[in-house]
Amino acid sequence: DFSNKSDLFVRMNLSYARETISYQRARTIKLLRKFYVETERLSKSKYLAEMSKSKIVVSPFGWGEINIRDFECFVSGSMLLKPDMSHLSTYPQFYKENMTYLPIRWNLENLVSSIEYILENHKRLREIAAEGQRRFRYFTEQDEGRNEFAEYVRDRLTKV
Repeated sequence: DFSNKSDLFVRMNLSYARETISYQRARTIKLLRKFYVETERLSKSKYLAEMSKSKIVVSPFGWGEINIRDFECFVSGSMLLKPDMSHLSTYPQFYKENMTYLPIRWNLENLVSSIEYILENHKRLREIAAEGQRRFRYFTEQDEGRNEFAEYVRDRLTKV
């Protein structure tokens, strides 16, 4: 049972003109409706405060695979749970399976069991959330990480 408010963060917009954009979000809400899911809109500060108190942030696809919720999750230090990102290569590598986030199937059939697994093994799995946060902060807050990113981009531009 993950009805405790601090277990799960699942706030999201479901109002999209295109069904393809809202599909995973609507399915997520449907699968988790029997558990604790809030749909009330919050101010940005309350939204981030609630996220930072949560163990797990569920981040289904929307307009694309990557969304701002992922980065908010990394900042908050919560566990990012989202559909498998192994088909994408990003830099920095924020999406390393079982290292910076925990993947679920695109059809979300293992969403509930993944949440249960995380909560049962939360102490052991906290390192995944910590690594996501560490990696994000390295590239956004530390000069060495920002310089590494700039060098990566510069190298790619000179090869074009």
